Amino acid sequence: MLITQTSLKKLSYSDHQYDNECDFNPDRISFTCFSGAIDCLTGLSELHCISDLPSEFFYHLSKISHNLHSLNIIIRNGVSKIPNELKELISLQNNLKDLKLSASSEGNWTDIIPALTKHSNTLTKLHLNNDYVDDLPYLSISYGCTKPEYVMKFLENNGKNLKGFYLEEVDCTLNSSIAKLCPNLKKLSISFKNSELDTLRIIFNSCQYLESIKVNCGIYWLKEKEVLETITKYSPKTFCELKICHYSDSELLPEDLESFFINWKNRPSFTLIINKNYGCINLEVENMKIIKKYKNLDIIKKFEAI
Repeated sequence: MLITQTSLKKLSYSDHQYDNECDFNPDRISFTCFSGAIDCLTGLSELHCISDLPSEFFYHLSKISHNLHSLNIIIRNGVSKIPNELKELISLQNNLKDLKLSASSEGNWTDIIPALTKHSNTLTKLHLNNDYVDDLPYLSISYGCTKPEYVMKFLENNGKNLKGFYLEEVDCTLNSSIAKLCPNLKKLSISFKNSELDTLRIIFNSCQYLESIKVNCGIYWLKEKEVLETITKYSPKTFCELKICHYSDSELLPEDLESFFINWKNRPSFTLIINKNYGCINLEVENMKIIKKYKNLDIIKKFEAI
């Protein structure tokens, strides 16, 4: 079998059962069956593939293709270990900009994470599982899709470059490391347990560019009142947006809400976004009067309950 294309820029390599729209569908034909593959794929810039292709494919490609800009890998059900040859292929790229790792159902891509650290300065798009962030250095990680120690390793190598970090995993060690490893954050979405108020304070003190934070509130999480008080006392001058996701009924009282906005009058106009989820902020008449009052005073820039 011959490859007649002199220089291939994009290759989708899968099988009939999984991908009906792939550009090249080899039914597990060995890479070495193709005459001219080396010359053809030297300039490859975009690769879409599944992780359980023959390891020989990844081995040979890692020897000839070092200038991939975009890499899309799907880890399929039942794949418990990523081939070393695939990890080597990722590691050897010189200018990787767009990386997408998707685990289907029981698939798992945590084994690839250590190979990513080399590319922390070149990646501009990173897609992990089902969460997509457009403008790296922004990183989003879904709950349960990787081991905390791999995330920690990534932060140790790339944390200082991150401007946004979205973490669904609940891990006190990871939370406490953010202040040290991610000092340049502007946006943060994280779950603090009800014992981690001091961690929030430390993050505010250390992340002096922070503009927005999203937190969970409820029985097992921080209380709205203590979050607002901590923001008032410790948030940096740049801070101007709070997003609250409720997992139980709100306990925020009107006097606590008003106290916060009174103390905020000399700060940048504030955005408050409430995700009602399982519970709801207390939006009775008195609270809405307060919100309307401070919106009219331009202390509140934007309020949403979604």
